[in-house]
Amino acid sequence: MEVSSLKKMNPFILIGASFLFIQIASVSLMAIPAIGASPPLQKVQLKIEGIHKNSLFQKVGSFFCGFTVSTDCGEQDIPLMLQRIETHLLSVPGVKTVEIRIKKKWFFFKDYNKVYAIVEFELGTLTSETLVLAAESASDAKHIYKVKFVE
Repeated sequence: MEVSSLKKMNPFILIGASFLFIQIASVSLMAIPAIGASPPLQKVQLKIEGIHKNSLFQKVGSFFCGFTVSTDCGEQDIPLMLQRIETHLLSVPGVKTVEIRIKKKWFFFKDYNKVYAIVEFELGTLTSETLVLAAESASDAKHIYKVKFVE
């Protein structure tokens, strides 16, 4: 085609042809799998016990001294405990997200005996035992956590 013949063509035909070319190219590019696509993710639920009270000081006090110490933690300590558990779980290679959920009692009171961590990780990289050990490693001398895998 000469330049003069392109000038004589209807401009809408040129626009339609270029639009059709762009559509075909974008559809064919969508069919190619993305390079570096993330592997599939799996979610598990862990039940965390020991948030509201710890038993180490009670056991030590009653064993050595013969008295019982009240070791219930205050309301202000609980967010720090949950943040420490979340940090330990996120430090495990392969873990993508961690969500801590506290069940409610009577619609508005938090029930700290029912604390769950929903962990999302790459499929095939971790086992539930690894996650349980990571969450339990957040324990310290004052707060001892017991973690169970919930199916």
